[in-house]
Amino acid sequence: MWLSAEATTILDNALITMEHLYKTGTVQIRLRNLMNEQSYFEIAYSIDTLTTEFSRSNEFDCDEKDKNIQKQETIKATLSMADIEDHKRQLTFCNVDLKQYMIDKKILLEEQLKLLDTIEKIYLMLLKLEKAGHPNFQLKEYSYDIYDRPGTVSKLLSDLKNIEEGSEQKLKQEIRDRTKYFQAKFTKFEADYDIWIRDLEKLRCRSPLLQLFSNHQVMIMFILLTTSETENRVQQKFLKKLFSLNNLSKEQEENFKLTVLCLIHYLQSLRIKDCNLSSPNIINLYNKYKIEYNHSKNEDLQSENLQKLSSFLEELFNKGKELLAESATNTENQQYLVTLNSPEQTSDKFEIQNDLNLDTYYILLSIFNDRLPADYQLLRCSVSTDDDIRLFFSRVRTFRRLTFAVIDIDKLHHRLRELVLNEQDSLAKQSERHGTIYYFSRELISFRKGVRPFYIRPQHRNSSHAYSQFMTLLRNNNLPLPQIQIICGKAGIGKTHRIKTAYNDHNTSCVSINDKLNLSSLISTLLSLESKTSSNQLSIYFNISIHANFKQLNHAFFSLFVCNSLNDLTSGLTFSPSKEKSWKFIVEVPYTDKYNTTIKTNFDRILPILSIISSNNFEEVTDENYKLFIGDEEKLMATFLKAYEDQTIDQFLIQDPFGNEKPVHFDPLTDHNECRSYIYNCIEKYAPELPRNKIFELSFTKFLYRRFRFFTGFHFCLNMTTERLGSTAMKQMIYEAKHLTQISFLSSDYPRIYLVYDPAFSLHILHNSWDAVPLTLQALFRYHDPQKRPEYGDKNYFITCLSWLMDIPYTLFERIMIEANFI
Repeated sequence: MWLSAEATTILDNALITMEHLYKTGTVQIRLRNLMNEQSYFEIAYSIDTLTTEFSRSNEFDCDEKDKNIQKQETIKATLSMADIEDHKRQLTFCNVDLKQYMIDKKILLEEQLKLLDTIEKIYLMLLKLEKAGHPNFQLKEYSYDIYDRPGTVSKLLSDLKNIEEGSEQKLKQEIRDRTKYFQAKFTKFEADYDIWIRDLEKLRCRSPLLQLFSNHQVMIMFILLTTSETENRVQQKFLKKLFSLNNLSKEQEENFKLTVLCLIHYLQSLRIKDCNLSSPNIINLYNKYKIEYNHSKNEDLQSENLQKLSSFLEELFNKGKELLAESATNTENQQYLVTLNSPEQTSDKFEIQNDLNLDTYYILLSIFNDRLPADYQLLRCSVSTDDDIRLFFSRVRTFRRLTFAVIDIDKLHHRLRELVLNEQDSLAKQSERHGTIYYFSRELISFRKGVRPFYIRPQHRNSSHAYSQFMTLLRNNNLPLPQIQIICGKAGIGKTHRIKTAYNDHNTSCVSINDKLNLSSLISTLLSLESKTSSNQLSIYFNISIHANFKQLNHAFFSLFVCNSLNDLTSGLTFSPSKEKSWKFIVEVPYTDKYNTTIKTNFDRILPILSIISSNNFEEVTDENYKLFIGDEEKLMATFLKAYEDQTIDQFLIQDPFGNEKPVHFDPLTDHNECRSYIYNCIEKYAPELPRNKIFELSFTKFLYRRFRFFTGFHFCLNMTTERLGSTAMKQMIYEAKHLTQISFLSSDYPRIYLVYDPAFSLHILHNSWDAVPLTLQALFRYHDPQKRPEYGDKNYFITCLSWLMDIPYTLFERIMIEANFI
C-alpha cells in the first residue's frame, strides 16, 4: 500500500510503512474454514496527520485577524496478505540501499523482516490446527499488537536521532522482544497441534470407530456434542450457515433438534446395521456423553472430551463389532491391481472429462460382495491429502472383513503417489490380516510385491450383471432402491419444461450444476431442505449443464446413491439420506450433438453410474412424446393465426340497421392439437430458418403472444376505417418475433422497425427513419409519422414507447436512462 505522493520513492514508502507498523500496527487473524470461507490475516495500522484550517473572526477583516487552526486526523490503513508480501519484498530491496548513517532504519528493517516471517508462521500453524480439526481453533479471531503500548519504540527512535548514548542497543533489544513475543505464540500453537494429533491418534487406536471419520468430521461431531449454551457461538454460527437460516431460533429446543439432526447424518453414513439411530435414542446418548462448553475450551481436558465422543460412538454401535468381526470366507491378505483401459485404447473420441467410464463402475460395484460400501471404504486420490491417505490405510489394517478401493491413483502428485505405494508395500510385508484392497489404475504395472492382477471377466462389462449385483446387495442389506428419475433428450427439446410441469412440486428444490460442483453448498442445500420440510416425501432436481465437471459429479452420485452418504473432505460436512424420509432425485441429463451420438450413448458416457443403477427410470423427451405445451396464451395465438390463414383477419366493426355495434370477433380455438398445428405451420411457413427445438419454439411463441394481445384491444376490435389492419400488423408481428428469437448484437444487422402498443394496446411504431418504414406499415398511420403528433409535446417519443414496453412511468424511465448513461 503506497502512503506517499507520486514523487516518493519505493524506498521511502517501505520505510514509512515499516515505522508505522512498529508505532501502531496490529495483526488480525481470522479463521473461517468452518463457514466454507477463506481464512486470512492482515495488519491494520494508523497514520496521524496534521491539517491546517484558516479561520476569520469577521468576514470583512483579514490579515492580522486570520487564524491558523491545526487539527490532527487519524487515517486507518490495512495491509492484506498480498500487501504484506509486497512490503517484505520492498524491505529486502531497501536493505541494500540504506545508507550507513541510517542506523535506526537498518535495525528496524532487519528485525521487521523476521517479525513478519514469524507472524506468517503463526498464521500457517493456526491454519494447520484449523484444518486438522482442532475444535478450539474454529471461527476464532486473534489480534496481536506489533507496537508497544508504552510507546518505548517511538521514544528510542527520537533518542537515536538526538544521538543519545546506548539508545541503539536499547532499540535493538526492544524490537527483538516484540519478535520473541510472537515466536512464543508460535511455539505455543505448535505444541497445541502436536498434542491434538497425539491425543487423536491414541484414541483412534483404542476406539477404531473414530478411524471411520476424518479429522474434520470428528471436529464437527465434537462441536455438535458440546452443550449449546448461549456462549457457544461456534456451534450457533455453524448451524446457521449449514441449514441456511437467516436467524437461528432463540428457542434452545429448536436449536437442539437441528444439532441432533445434523449428528444423525454423520452416524447414518457409517452404514452399520447393528444400532438404533432413532432420535430418542440419540438424544438419550447425547445427554449421557455431552461435552460441557466450559470443559471443551480447556486444553488439559481435551483428551477427556475426545473420550466422551468415542464412548458415545462405542455405545451406539456396540463398539463396532459388526465391522470388526473376522471374515469366514477370506482368510488371507489380498491386494489387487485393476488395470483400466488407457485413453489411447478407447475407440471413441468423446472429449468430455470423465476418467471413470461404464467398465470402471461395473468392476467397482462387483468387488463389494456381501455389503454395499460406505464412503470411508473409498480413497479418491485426486482430492486426498497426506492425512486422508494415512487414515484410509489405517482403516484397511483395522477393519479386516471390509473391502476397500483406491481410485484416481494416476492423478496423484508424485509425492502422494509415493506415499500410497509405500503404504501398499507396508501392507504386503505385514503378517497380520488386513482388509481386501483394490487399486484402480491405467499406469501402474502389476509387478509389485503383494499385488495380484485383477482379471476382468465378461460379467464385469455387463450392465445387466452390474444392476443385478446392485439390487442383490440392496435386498441382502434390507435397503430401499434410490428413487432416481432420469430425463434425457436432445438440447432444447423441452426437458426442463417437462420436469417443471410433470415432476416438480412444492417440496422440490432445484440445484443447477454449471461447472465445478460445490459439495459443501450441495450438502447444505440437502440438509436445509430436510430440516424445513415437514413432508416425508422430499425431492431434489439436478439441472446439469454440458459444461459440468462429470468426473466430480459421478464421484458424488456414487457416494450418494451407492454409499448412501455425501461427504466433503475439505469442510467435513456430511449428508446421508434418512430412512424416515423418502427422497426422490430428478436428474436432467445434458446433451451435445457435437459427437453425433445417440441419447442413450451420451447418457452412458457422461453419467455412467446413473446409467447402471437407474436404467429402469429412463425417460427420453422427444418431439413425438412431448409436443409444444398449449395453454391460454397458445390458444389465443392459434385463434388469430387461423384467421390470418383463412384471410378473415381484416374485418371491420359492423353496425346493424338499429345502430347496434358488433366488434371484430373470432371464435377461440380449444383443441390442443389444432392449436399446435397452426403454431407449427406458422413457424414452418414464415420462420423456417429457426432451429427446431423447444427453446426457439417457446421464445417465438412468447414474442408472438405479447404482440397478438393487440387483436384483443379496442384499436383492432372497433376498427371501422383502416384497411388491412389485421394482416399488415400480423405480417410485421411475425417478422419481429422471428428476428427477436434469434437476435445477435455481434453485428449491426438487425431490425430497427417495431410496432409498439400503449397500455390500452393502441398501435404505435418505433423507428429510426420514417422513410425506411414500408408503405404498407405507413398506411396504418395514414402516412404520417406518429412521433410528430402534437400530443407528445416536449416528450421524447422513444422514451414514451420504451416506457410502454417496460410498463413503467415515463419519468421513471427517463431518470433511469440518465443515471445509467443509456444511449
